[in-house]
Amino acid sequence: MAIDAGLLSVGEKVIAIAGTARGSDTALVIQAGSSQHIANLRVNEVFCKPLNSVYIEELKAKLGVNTPDEVRAKLGQGEVKVAEF
Repeated sequence: MAIDAGLLSVGEKVIAIAGTARGSDTALVIQAGSSQHIANLRVNEVFCKPLNSVYIEELKAKLGVNTPDEVRAKLGQGEVKVAEF
């Protein structure tokens, strides 16, 4: 959204901070990508992330997949980054 608003250039490194209503719990260094080309967004570093463990059944439900091969396929295609979990 920052690129779409003209505040950043594509590929510029920024710190992205995210979380929930309870507060921020994740920080990443990313190379910005526009919302029209979100697949070009690149994660360079993970500063911090929640220590919540995830059961495989929860992971499969969150990704909308049924088998470990489907999980690997989504991760391999860049649709989901491991840091989300």
